[in-house]
Amino acid sequence: MIRDIEYLLAVATHRSVGRAAESLGLTQSALTKAIQRLEAQMGAAMFERTGRGMEPTLAGKAFLARASNIQLEYDDAIREIRAITSGSQGVLRVGCARSIPNTVLPEPCRRLILERPAARLELIERHATELLDMLASGKLDIAVMPIPAVCNEGISATVLYEAPLQVLADVSHPLHVRRGLRLSDLAGEEWILPPPNSQLHGEVLQAFRAQRLDAPRVRITIDFGRPPIPQLVRGTRLLCPGRAADDPASPLMPLSLPEEQLNLRRKVGILTRSGAYIPPLVQRLAELLLAQAA
Repeated sequence: MIRDIEYLLAVATHRSVGRAAESLGLTQSALTKAIQRLEAQMGAAMFERTGRGMEPTLAGKAFLARASNIQLEYDDAIREIRAITSGSQGVLRVGCARSIPNTVLPEPCRRLILERPAARLELIERHATELLDMLASGKLDIAVMPIPAVCNEGISATVLYEAPLQVLADVSHPLHVRRGLRLSDLAGEEWILPPPNSQLHGEVLQAFRAQRLDAPRVRITIDFGRPPIPQLVRGTRLLCPGRAADDPASPLMPLSLPEEQLNLRRKVGILTRSGAYIPPLVQRLAELLLAQAA
């Protein structure tokens, strides 16, 4: 039955019987017969041919949703049994959002590999939305990222710390001297924002929409957390969300914008799959992250 589920998921992923058969190491005719046998057993077609390739039918979508969960549960069971019988540590797949400071993950990971000499880590940096998808599909064991306002079903989150963000501008920006600053005063300004698929971009956009203001004028789109944002903003009228620097020599200062006008306070946390097998390595890394944040 697990093999049959693997066949169906492969066709759904590749949208082609030929490409799915190649990925599975089967002949196309063998895979076609297997799919036909399953469809006869269920009394419903699982796929239909369209201009975009093989697409799941309504019945196929319902079955594939359950099949994905069964596959994940099976993979979790195999990992758990192997860990019990062989003591194998395996590979810990850790996701980290690109907006997370460099100080959060390295030290707990360093301590983990010192404690567990057999442990191997795979560190993956992505946007928060991508990390959620990777967690849900079982491609990650744990992720450190901003906790979404609405967490996906099947995802558990533990808060590490709160990360208040403000709107930053060059120290010479005229908005610094404006009294009673409101979001409408920022409507005509140009911004540096993370990509449109990021949570932060969506929050800024939603704040403008809520006050019936035109969307921010995005001059630069950039991954946050790695690029030299202060150097980009220095001497310009660009605005960007971020954390106020501790360095008094920093060219950026937060605008005196009330939090109710643009609330970018977010919680950063540890995310895992609800109900999944949590390997000891994942549990220990979570403990180290929480201890560091305490």
